[in-house]
Amino acid sequence: MDNNARVDATSDIFALGIVFWEIASGRGYRPYKELTPDQVGPAVRNGLRPLFTAEVPAPYRLLAQQCWATEPQNRPSAAQVVVAIKAQLGQLRAESRNRSPRAGPA
Repeated sequence: MDNNARVDATSDIFALGIVFWEIASGRGYRPYKELTPDQVGPAVRNGLRPLFTAEVPAPYRLLAQQCWATEPQNRPSAAQVVVAIKAQLGQLRAESRNRSPRAGPA
């Protein structure tokens, strides 16, 4: 990390986006594993971000990508992240209910 970089809530949101990627990627994956610790900061400042696989739902991927926006002011607030996650969970629940077999008379 750059010693002159400002660390605040937007930094935490960036980190949360990386955690979202780690969750979607599965056990044992970590971003930037091909880089040394000294290379990570400059690479991230130059726009390097981890890639999602095609199986990751678009709304989840988009939220993570918004969290790691290059410009801190373009990142969502923690409250906005909560709203987005709740909306995604609601959508998943609705889809699950629509796919569940309905019990009929026996």
